[in-house]
Amino acid sequence: MTAGWVRGGGLERSGLLVAVLALAPQAACGSSAPPIVDVQTSDAAREGGGGEGGADGLDAGCGAEPSLATPSPTCNAIANGAPSVAFSAATGTPPMFTGGQIADGLYFATEVDGYGTTTPAGRRLTLAVTGGGTAFFWNGQVLDGTAQDIEETFAANATGTAAGSTLTLTTTCASVSPSPLPASMSYTASATRLALAASTGAGNVAVTTYTWQGCLGRAPLDGGGS
Repeated sequence: MTAGWVRGGGLERSGLLVAVLALAPQAACGSSAPPIVDVQTSDAAREGGGGEGGADGLDAGCGAEPSLATPSPTCNAIANGAPSVAFSAATGTPPMFTGGQIADGLYFATEVDGYGTTTPAGRRLTLAVTGGGTAFFWNGQVLDGTAQDIEETFAANATGTAAGSTLTLTTTCASVSPSPLPASMSYTASATRLALAASTGAGNVAVTTYTWQGCLGRAPLDGGGS
C-alpha cells in the first residue's frame, strides 16, 4: 500500500522502506533464478477509467489469475522487475487518504515520499494484488535514500481487509523476521495507482506509490506455487 516500507518491524518501520537496483539477486528468498509471472495489459483494463468504475474495468479486463504463493522462505513467484526509486523528503502535511477499490494486477513502486523525520529509504519493489484486492504479494528491496545501495531484500505475502481509508494486513509468509509488513496502512486507490502510507508516530509518515503495470497472466511459476 504509502506506500512505504522500512527496516525494523514494519514495511514502514521507523522510516526505512522494507521494499525495489538493476535486478539484484534475491538471495534472501532462496532462489538462484527469479520466478516468472507474465504481465498482460488488456485494452479493456487500460480503458477502465477512474475511481471505482475504473477498478472494475481493470478487473473485468483481466483473465484468470495465476497461483502466486510458494513455500517459505521464497513466499511467492513474483519476479521483481521494478525500477529503483529514490526517497523524496516532502514538506507540509501528508495528503488525505480516501480508500477506494484496489484493482488486481501487477504494480511497481514508482514514488517514495517521507513526511516529518522519516528515515530516508528508497524502494525497488514489485507488488501483485489478487482476489479482488484481498491478497497481496511483495518482492523486492528496500534501498538507501539515494536508491544506490540495498538495505534489505525480502518477499512477503499478506491477506488484506480494506475499510474506509485503512488497509489491515495479516502476514501469511515472510522471508525475513520479523515481517516487514505493518499491521495496517492508510491508502488511496485509483484505476492505475495505489498509495500506501505507514506512520511511525509524531507526524512521521512514509508514502509509497505503486503504478499498475497490467494484469497477471498465467505463466510458469518458479518454486511450485500452491
